Amino acid sequence: PRIRAERRYKQLQDQGKICMLDDILNNLIKRDQQDMNRKESPLKVAKGCLVVDTSYLNPNEVIEYILDKI
Repeated sequence: PRIRAERRYKQLQDQGKICMLDDILNNLIKRDQQDMNRKESPLKVAKGCLVVDTSYLNPNEVIEYILDKI
C-alpha cells in the first residue's frame, strides 16, 4: 500500500494538486479493506491467476515479466 500511495501522491503532485501522503495511504488502506470485506463480489485474487507485484518494476519490466510467464 505504501508504494501505491507514493505513486498516487506523485501523480497528484504532477497535476498540481495539494495532498498529503499519509491521507492518501490511509484512504487507500481503508478502501482496500472495504473492497475485500464487502458482501457482494469481495475483492479477491481469482484462482489460477498470475499475480504480478509491480512495486519495484517499471512498465517495461512488468511487460517483460508477463511475457516471460506466458
